[in-house]
Amino acid sequence: MPIRMRVALITSLTVISSLLAVGSAGAVATPQKVVIIVGPTGAQTDNYRQRGDDYATTATAAGANVVKVYSPNATWANVKAAVDGANIVIYLGHGNGYPNPYNSGAEPTDRDNGWGLNRTTAGGDDDNWGSTMVYCGEQALLGTLTSASAAQWAYCGGGTNTDGITPAPNWVMIYSNACYAPGAGEGFDVPATEAVALQRVRNYSYPNLMLGAGAYFATDMGASGLIDTILRNPEMPFGAIAESANGYDISQQRHFDHPDLAGYRIWIQNSGAPTSGSYKLAYAGRLSLTPSGSTVAYVEPKPAGTTDFVFDVTGYFSSAQTGATYLPLTPARLLDTRFGNGLSGKFGANAPRTFQVSGRGGVPGNAVAVTGNFTVTNQTAAGAAFLGPNSTASPTTSTINFPVGDNRANGVTLALGSGGTLSATYMASSGTTDFVFDVTGYFVAAGGSTYLPLTPARLLDSRFGNGLSGAFSANAPRTFQVSGRGGVPSGAVAVSGNFTVTNQTAAGAAFLGPNSTATPSTSTLNFPVGDSRANGVILALGPGGTLSATYMASGGSSDFVFDVTGYFMPGQSGATYVPLTPARLLDSRFGNGLAGKFAGYVPRTFQVSGRGGVPSGAVGVTGNFTVTNQNTAGAAFLGPNSTANPPTSTLNFPVGDNRANGVTLALGSGGTLSATHMTP
Repeated sequence: MPIRMRVALITSLTVISSLLAVGSAGAVATPQKVVIIVGPTGAQTDNYRQRGDDYATTATAAGANVVKVYSPNATWANVKAAVDGANIVIYLGHGNGYPNPYNSGAEPTDRDNGWGLNRTTAGGDDDNWGSTMVYCGEQALLGTLTSASAAQWAYCGGGTNTDGITPAPNWVMIYSNACYAPGAGEGFDVPATEAVALQRVRNYSYPNLMLGAGAYFATDMGASGLIDTILRNPEMPFGAIAESANGYDISQQRHFDHPDLAGYRIWIQNSGAPTSGSYKLAYAGRLSLTPSGSTVAYVEPKPAGTTDFVFDVTGYFSSAQTGATYLPLTPARLLDTRFGNGLSGKFGANAPRTFQVSGRGGVPGNAVAVTGNFTVTNQTAAGAAFLGPNSTASPTTSTINFPVGDNRANGVTLALGSGGTLSATYMASSGTTDFVFDVTGYFVAAGGSTYLPLTPARLLDSRFGNGLSGAFSANAPRTFQVSGRGGVPSGAVAVSGNFTVTNQTAAGAAFLGPNSTATPSTSTLNFPVGDSRANGVILALGPGGTLSATYMASGGSSDFVFDVTGYFMPGQSGATYVPLTPARLLDSRFGNGLAGKFAGYVPRTFQVSGRGGVPSGAVGVTGNFTVTNQNTAGAAFLGPNSTANPPTSTLNFPVGDNRANGVTLALGSGGTLSATHMTP
């Protein structure tokens, strides 16, 4: 039976963490209550009791009143009584968090994200979770257990008391050497990815923060320093306290917004190689909050990281009225090689093929360019794809990058080739793939709408109640207002922007468009679980200036984000569009546009106008933005203004995965664009 805990060198870590403690003039005036829980862990229980005693010594020296609840007396009734009014709760023992190897379905919150306790005092330190130990999880802590959970109902207070625990306001939860709590799993596990570690810390921290905790800490590197710092520094912000933790290393840190709680942050740290899964230190909470409950100024440190960026231009907008005007369409599928739509049969590597666009899906014969969504699926080898007006076996630019077994989509704005066609090339050493293309609009010489670029603005973030509140459920379309917000006027007929998925609990696809539909015939974005993804769009607005989104999956929920970058108005009030043969204007790997990698939160600006066919009078561009060689996960911003802390993002990415996103953007002063690498 695998054990869900961390076994470490107690003495050495305790000494190290004590040496690293941050002390002040003395203990706080009012004695704090510190509760130390040691759950049953079989032969390791004595080690955990010893560690608990070390923590008790630290807390007592800092002036706290310490209450110990050790196995075999660590039953739910005893623990619940002890933590009533506690300022700090420290748990040592088995951890059980989701995702884990024991649950293939949804998270069982009756037994995850809590404490492994004694069923009764008669079981001693035995840790058989089928007979002597019980996991009192999130529902027990929150007091939401039901009789459907037999063991938890019987042994975690459900049958007699469903009120949950009642620590003091602004209390602190510390997990010490409990598996899953800091993000890592167990020794026999597949090493945790960053997304899995983040999900575990999100889940584990949630019930504590919901119960009013000021901070959540989980560490496998000794907690004496944390305990001492919290007790001796009542006006120190929790962010600074987290920085003082034993083993904290900013170069290994990753920082995220808490997906469930606005204003809260999550920090995770991989102490090994990028793929080692060695997540041994985590924090969740409000950075500027202090143990006393006050709020003080605090600047969050920025994790390190470098990356290369690539930008390919595909066209520009000109205020000279010499280009084309835009007419949006209801999205229509013009290519799906799986079903013989447009072309039949898979693409072979480096063998370009051409399909008809004009005369189909509402695109007229005089169209000079189109907007749409290009998707790769069923690929047998990793590679890239090119979509453009010309048929070429060796493209000098790319439209989308992808590994094997991952459906990916990218928004495009492209010139049409001779006869109103587009050509696609599968760029790989070998293999085959299917391609899909959905058209969303077209450009003609006259009679359509013109473009007015905007500074990017966030119009939807369901995580924080911006536009819509609460996660999307599968196949339940929801509509949000666009016009009248972010600079988009009431007369706008279409918008450009960036659509992002995050916090999805099931793999699937998403649709964003003018019409509310539970069963869309096209898609905007494809994604697995645990991977935030973005896609550039140009879309018609629906009635009243709205957009509607649908989470297309068999079940689950997801959050969506939409950032607007510009809009189209009828007539000649805005800029017209001139499509170009794609040209590369930035490749930091080879000194094109800028030389050398981008560092985290250091914006850099490169010239666009005067290059690749873009004239000096251009006010905006369309193109493709790609990240490569990143040594940290994160996000990227591309836009007209140079900013170290952008309020919107263009691209999200993990480590070791080339990602591309189509963009439609205003140009900055002097015809430039600026990019920022944002590490989490």
